[in-house]
Amino acid sequence: MFAPNLLSDDAYKRRYARFERLSASPSSATALIRMNSEIDVRPILPSIRVPTLIVHREADANVNVEAGRYLAHQIPNAKYVELPGNDHLLWVGNTERVVDEVETFLTGSRIHPSPIVCLPPFYLPTS
Repeated sequence: MFAPNLLSDDAYKRRYARFERLSASPSSATALIRMNSEIDVRPILPSIRVPTLIVHREADANVNVEAGRYLAHQIPNAKYVELPGNDHLLWVGNTERVVDEVETFLTGSRIHPSPIVCLPPFYLPTS
């Protein structure tokens, strides 16, 4: 539902299911879903006076792209970036583009990263 491009990735589905189980009890998850469906922040959007970046994928499977466009239109001076794709989770799909947009928004430019140094396997966490 949140990452259609990983629908056939059984390992990812197991990890995400574990993440969900560890994040909240069933009753807490129900309360959170209810709260999120009932909250309406539209009246306060024009009062936001901080730099705001809105990143939205054009075919997001969970939130219609018009919602992102609406936010950008209502928040003064918001920067809106619409990316291709249908995954809702920003860490799935074309993540490099998301990171580039965030880095540019925060720093004003994109710094080319230094090469990644890979550690031997015994340095990696086992959990």
